[in-house]
Amino acid sequence: MKSLEGRGPAKKFHAMLVSKAPKILATGPTGIQYLTIDPLVSQPFYELCLSIPIYDLVWKGWDRGLTRLAFSDVLPRSVLVREAKGGIETFLDEVFLDNLSLFRQYFSESELVKHGVLDKQKVETGLAAEMGQGKLARQAFLVSIGTEIWVRRWLDHINRSRALTC
Repeated sequence: MKSLEGRGPAKKFHAMLVSKAPKILATGPTGIQYLTIDPLVSQPFYELCLSIPIYDLVWKGWDRGLTRLAFSDVLPRSVLVREAKGGIETFLDEVFLDNLSLFRQYFSESELVKHGVLDKQKVETGLAAEMGQGKLARQAFLVSIGTEIWVRRWLDHINRSRALTC
């Protein structure tokens, strides 16, 4: 990543936020930490984000203005012009709790566990109780589930490709 020397405080803050993305840890009440892994976060992605000037990101003075502009043809006007929104944490918590038995089954044969990306004992502990290890840990599990799905789809794709070439 290029040096931030000579950059304004907004861009330095932006760089700090982007650089924290793959290092997010959720800690449950028992002290167990869960690393959030996002397979799509990479050095080129960081550089792209940091290359966009702050004044473009706040297009026409709107927070997330560039994003609003990019999705203006598919978002309802009420979403495009709102200045605040409710938190997603409660919704994610409900998704986690409503699907806990499915997640237990899904992680019983986890590729991420099999290859040592996730610790089997920590996964089992996090999925053992209905309330898991706290909201942040449950949100980290949801990211891990997305990563697990991504890995399995790629493995299926690779296996189908191999079958076609044999």
